[in-house]
Amino acid sequence: MRRLSLPSCLLGFALGALSACASQQAHEASSRKAQLGPLKTAEVLPLTHKTVSRFTSQTEGGEQGSFVLEIFRPRVDLAELKIAGRVQRLIVRDDRVLHATGGELLGDPLEVGRSFQGAFGQVTITKVDVGIDLPAGHLDRCVTTVEESQMPPKRSTSTYCSKAGLVHMKVEAGDASEISELEARLVSHGPRMDVHSDPQP
Repeated sequence: MRRLSLPSCLLGFALGALSACASQQAHEASSRKAQLGPLKTAEVLPLTHKTVSRFTSQTEGGEQGSFVLEIFRPRVDLAELKIAGRVQRLIVRDDRVLHATGGELLGDPLEVGRSFQGAFGQVTITKVDVGIDLPAGHLDRCVTTVEESQMPPKRSTSTYCSKAGLVHMKVEAGDASEISELEARLVSHGPRMDVHSDPQP
């Protein structure tokens, strides 16, 4: 009979312990998802009044930049997204968010493969309840959509995460001979800080 050396025994024990630990972690993660329930549009697109999201951006050519997305809610059923002075209005329903100019941004049920008409093309949900690593950190309970149009050729991939809203976006435009790309990643997200100066006596 072959005798195992002490290091071999320890290695076998360690591998067994790691396997059991990984199995336990997977079970706990599955249990947490079950307790939280299915993702809803209101969770991944909270559109909270006076919140600010800061993004870094990069073009296909390597040009880097940054921008700030501000959210305002003048009414319960209306959200305004402001970027560099430009405002986009959204109609907010209990189970979906619509573009004021037409088309749907996101809506329940959040299921992989579900498609609907977006602002410029057909939107398909490609991922549900996944995680993503960004400059802002690791975020869980996320949904990814892809919107595509043929004329003009354009493809937009967007990821929305629980309580944070839009966290990642990649836009590709142009035909096969010339394609331009822009990618944006979330750096920080939180309430808008209004600074008021005290009146001078």
